[in-house]
Amino acid sequence: GEMTRGDLYHDGTTGGGQYLNACVWFEMLTKKSVVGNPFRPFYVYKGLDMTLSEEKIALLQNAAHKAVLTAYGEEFYEN
Repeated sequence: GEMTRGDLYHDGTTGGGQYLNACVWFEMLTKKSVVGNPFRPFYVYKGLDMTLSEEKIALLQNAAHKAVLTAYGEEFYEN
């Protein structure tokens, strides 16, 4: 879905703050890894397409997973 407001710059000028936050929430709520999740949001900010690249999405998914895994351990996840 399109996101037109919010934290596009939290992780630097390339954007992704909202997506990173959503990835952490996904893991916390589902107790499943977000790595490989196919959802691809598109971002429009002040008329500019700031949609994240596949590489950026993979980086953010892995960062979120590492954070939750480090904080809660492997036993947190449901198989």
